[in-house]
Amino acid sequence: MNDTATGSWKLERDSDGIAWLTIDKPGSSANVLSGGVLSELDGLLAALEKDLPRGVGVISAKKSGFVAGADIKEFTGITDAASGYQLIRRGQQVLNRLAALPCPTVAAIHGFALGGGLELALACRYRVAVADERLSLGLPEVLLGIHPGFGGTVRTVRVAGVRPAMELMLSGKPVRAEKALRVGLIDRLVPEAEFISPNAPFPCDMAPYGYQWFSSQDRSPEAVLGGVRAAAPILDAFIDEALEQLGLGSGELALVGFSQGTMMSLFVGLRRAEPVAGIVGFSGRLLAPELLASELRSRPPILLVHGTEDPLVPYSSLAAAETTLKAAGVPVETVTSVGIGHSIDDQGLRRGGQFLKKVLSGTTP
Repeated sequence: MNDTATGSWKLERDSDGIAWLTIDKPGSSANVLSGGVLSELDGLLAALEKDLPRGVGVISAKKSGFVAGADIKEFTGITDAASGYQLIRRGQQVLNRLAALPCPTVAAIHGFALGGGLELALACRYRVAVADERLSLGLPEVLLGIHPGFGGTVRTVRVAGVRPAMELMLSGKPVRAEKALRVGLIDRLVPEAEFISPNAPFPCDMAPYGYQWFSSQDRSPEAVLGGVRAAAPILDAFIDEALEQLGLGSGELALVGFSQGTMMSLFVGLRRAEPVAGIVGFSGRLLAPELLASELRSRPPILLVHGTEDPLVPYSSLAAAETTLKAAGVPVETVTSVGIGHSIDDQGLRRGGQFLKKVLSGTTP
């Protein structure tokens, strides 16, 4: 994983090509969008524009919540209309830059997203939130006589519609989980979960940066299997350590992968003695299918999603994996993303979220 850290933000790129923007403002119990925080974000977005990832996730490292809003203390420095305009315009420009990224962007929200925090989330293409009693989304700055100045007046209407948006902007009252989902502020509600992305162990041998689970230079079955077998104990150990640290059992764990991540999740997940809750795989394939019957140790439910126009991992891999898994008694669902290449579309994200909610809530037979 490639890391770039600033004062309040950390940019990480995982082995699946996803960039993670984590906000953690030092010396503060809650994140706020001060001028410095926005400037740091602007610089990281510029870097992402030059080297576009497959997707971007925006998350908070604070246990209290996502982002509380703009830094109210900075408002005391506004001495005239020009300085007020400059402060607001700066926030608009940075969030517009986030919204303009041509790759999927997702805000992962827990706790609260208020004021500028909600505006930050609205600048992302998707919003996923933890469904608990703490979730609170709103624009409370109107109670201070301040309108949502970072684009919230426009984006709230676009996302939630006129009536819910006006209610938020005129009353200042926050909305909770179910209502946020109902009016469209949130695309998906998920159970409280810990999201952990392991670093692939080996430097990428086909690019000057990044890491890989196994080499793609020699794609012969023997070479690929050898690489996977070398990486599998590393992933297995990572899973065991994470479960122990979090005090969780295998049945409370779901594996999610893209491309090589899918291949590793299937290879390791099906060979663990204690079954995981489920496996979601995007744009991958089942490696060494001829060995599955003899090496299979558990049968977790699996969802596989694949694009029909994938130039790297052929779409035919989906049917081949489904046939082998069903023959081994592994419950498997598949989703075909028509016209999609080596990527993930809205349908795939939606079905993946539904599947994870099902398996992690224990409703899978």
